[in-house]
Amino acid sequence: MKKRWIFTLSFLTLIIFLVLKTLISAGVFSSYPPRFEGEVTIIDGPIGVEDICIDQATGQAFLSADDRRNFQNTTGKIYTMSLEDSTKKYTEMKLVALPHDFHPHGISLFKTKAGEQLLFAINHSKLGDFIEKFSVKNDTLRHLKSYESALFLSPNDLVAVSEEAFYFTNDHNKKSNLQRTIEDYLQIETGFVAYFDGKNAMKVSEDIGYANGVNISNDGRYVYASSTTGRDILVYERNKDNTLALFFKHDAQSGGLDNIDVDKNGILWVGTHLKMLHFVSHAKDAAVRSESAVLKLDIQAYKPKPIVLQEAIYVNDGNPISGVSVGAFYLSKKQEHFILIGSVFEPKIVLAKRKI
Repeated sequence: MKKRWIFTLSFLTLIIFLVLKTLISAGVFSSYPPRFEGEVTIIDGPIGVEDICIDQATGQAFLSADDRRNFQNTTGKIYTMSLEDSTKKYTEMKLVALPHDFHPHGISLFKTKAGEQLLFAINHSKLGDFIEKFSVKNDTLRHLKSYESALFLSPNDLVAVSEEAFYFTNDHNKKSNLQRTIEDYLQIETGFVAYFDGKNAMKVSEDIGYANGVNISNDGRYVYASSTTGRDILVYERNKDNTLALFFKHDAQSGGLDNIDVDKNGILWVGTHLKMLHFVSHAKDAAVRSESAVLKLDIQAYKPKPIVLQEAIYVNDGNPISGVSVGAFYLSKKQEHFILIGSVFEPKIVLAKRKI
């Protein structure tokens, strides 16, 4: 009887610990007063701009959009807009020669030595998960190649490092939605980063709690990945064979981290779901608002000891935009500081102009 009582007490203690850990990580007990020093402009129209990348040399932004609440009846789109244009209007890009349906997720822009723009996009097609490669000509995306791999299990984001190669994240290592949900709530770390060389993929980092955003330093030496349930930014040193060695983890302590943007000064900008349980509810019902933020992470030193300065530049209470997944920074030729903000589900984007 005594052993059974001890076992029961231990089991209940474990359950309470896991529940509290999940609630703390989800931001249930945290308070996030709205803040932003600057002007906010709401741009209505594009639905579900989950990821954004900006050509830092020109101010041309690419927006990956899909109506995820109506996945079966719609098709995804890529939009473009110029942050140097005072009208700040977006244009739907024409997709040419794409052989199957298109539901984009993470995107990455790569410039060749000849100056050609290539756009890579994760595509959750009804036929399976692909990585698509397009050439960019004005407002047209011409499809060049569809990459396939058995390691495209649950691809979330990618960063191109050559005309054929890229790093990508899998937020889970299983296809089953039920298994993924259980892993998320129990904070079981099954996500990973992988490298694709144009033909084959290999795991280069494992055991990440919901591996989400991925990006690379401007000098190509470091790869960054975000853990949504772990609330960490993982910083890896990139080896000559493209494998990764974990250098350090930065605990952001701020809800669920999503996509990572790297500006021309090497500063990281991270879209963040401040209260994950509210975000889960928002995914089911647009009327439920989900508190969001854009974090600025300035890695001032890597060695001998990492120094990271973190600041929540933009914080809201779920309005005017909920479920923020990306905040991409651009410094204009007029020295204006712009943050282009997108979300997983909302029919709008936000252009935040910071005070200098």
